[in-house]
Amino acid sequence: MANTTTKRIRGAKKIIIIDIIFFLMIVFMVSFVKFRKHEALTYKENYKSLDLSGTWYMVDVDDVFVVDMDDGDYVKKDIDGNLVKEGTYKIGEHTINLDGSDYPIDYTDDFLEAEYLADTKDLEGYSLSKHFEVKIHGNSNYYFSVKEAAEDQVDFNMTTNEYYTRGGLFNDEGFAIDGDDTLVAYTGKQESVRVPSDATDIAANTFSTDYDRAKKLKKVIVPSSVKTIESYAFAFSNVEEISLSEGITQIHDNAFANSKLKDIYLPDSIDYLGDNIFGNTKGVKVHCTKDSDTFKFLNGHNQKKDFEIVAD
Repeated sequence: MANTTTKRIRGAKKIIIIDIIFFLMIVFMVSFVKFRKHEALTYKENYKSLDLSGTWYMVDVDDVFVVDMDDGDYVKKDIDGNLVKEGTYKIGEHTINLDGSDYPIDYTDDFLEAEYLADTKDLEGYSLSKHFEVKIHGNSNYYFSVKEAAEDQVDFNMTTNEYYTRGGLFNDEGFAIDGDDTLVAYTGKQESVRVPSDATDIAANTFSTDYDRAKKLKKVIVPSSVKTIESYAFAFSNVEEISLSEGITQIHDNAFANSKLKDIYLPDSIDYLGDNIFGNTKGVKVHCTKDSDTFKFLNGHNQKKDFEIVAD
């Protein structure tokens, strides 16, 4: 009986050892595959083997061009098919030589990245593309293998400081106001500002540091000419105090989300406050008139735990 028990124990140990070895082999194989994918994704920090042959949709701020690249030569046309330029290209180590001049290049293959992160080849239905960025004299030109991705980039570019600068929207104080009288960006260096009286709305991301705006700004006074503060207008901002004048009527969702806001003064003229106007911004003191519509709304707001009402 003792010998039989000993044999069973030895047999069980062998099975456990085999299982451990088999498990380690699986872990090694999975890690090796992911390493190979990551290795392909990064191109070993050397783009010389990169093949850019094919059709690319090039984005220069708000313009899209069609660029056909083939074995060191390229043809650039506008979206209507008119010839813009012909030239040569050559790939180096994280550089691309265009017509004899070297520029930094950053290449990404969304398909490889998605396969690596999701560990799947079933990528149908995803909005993916191959794309690369070329920096020329401080400006970025983007090339996409998919036209829709280029159009999305244009939509984004049209909300950037560079786009507003090219359009001549910025005044000497750093405010950019578009043709609809909407304040779209502030890039000034002041700690305290008053919004220009010719603005009637404040757009999304106007004071967002994520968009390289209002980095030093701490206090903002909004005049009575402004009627609407759009969603995310002060999101991700460093602004600590905001004073809204009588006349403003609407503040939309997440207007002050993820910001450093500490005190805000709301007038009685407000007739609409969106959801989560202080989303992820804790401890805000909201100053308003007691028993006003603004006061009543705030008291019933689903985000009440995130702010303190200071009624005057």
